[in-house]
Amino acid sequence: MGLGSSAFICQRITNAVTFIAGTFGVDVINYLDDFAGADCPKKAQVSFEKSKSVLDQCGLEESAEKACEPCLRMSFLGVWFDTEKMTLEVTPDRLIEISELVVMWLNKEKARKKEVQSLLGKLNFVSSCVKPGRIFISEVLNFLREFSNNDQVLDVSNELRRDMLWWSKLLLTYNGISIISLEEWTEPDLFFSCDACLTGCGGMSDSEYFHCEFPEFISEHNFHINALEQ
Repeated sequence: MGLGSSAFICQRITNAVTFIAGTFGVDVINYLDDFAGADCPKKAQVSFEKSKSVLDQCGLEESAEKACEPCLRMSFLGVWFDTEKMTLEVTPDRLIEISELVVMWLNKEKARKKEVQSLLGKLNFVSSCVKPGRIFISEVLNFLREFSNNDQVLDVSNELRRDMLWWSKLLLTYNGISIISLEEWTEPDLFFSCDACLTGCGGMSDSEYFHCEFPEFISEHNFHINALEQ
């Protein structure tokens, strides 16, 4: 087993490498032992060579398999960064991993707290590249709150399975979000906002507003606040 401080030490070392690269005018970010950089096309290759030189001078060995020459599409931390389409996408390897995980949970009968935490962490990560993804991890969060300790084993809820069903059917469809919209931005026709509590709801637009209590046929179901807000 590794030392608990290993990740912290690794991060401090790569932080130092990033700082040194910055003194040479190279924009680099790092997370543990992964580095990524960006520059304009005319300077990209020079910056890449400078980054390699910094690693060599620091006595750090670069992974030839993971090294990526300047290009318009780069993988970093399991995400494809596409500077031509201006999108973020989950990488194919990560898509396969998540798809297999979701299928496993669709057939899972019981679970421990740590298993749910692991599922939540992975889905939350890919949700940054799957536009409606965060909506469909809410039942995972609700299920996680039901555990009173780490050793408790609970039956997997039908609500959680429904979220997993969405991921199994639509992950590939919704993979990829725009970093920056390339369309011409226009002013909205109007602003509208609404909210709800357990007993009622309301909304407003410009100088007009409404509010009301929920009718009995809604209140008697004791819906979760997430459902009431929708």
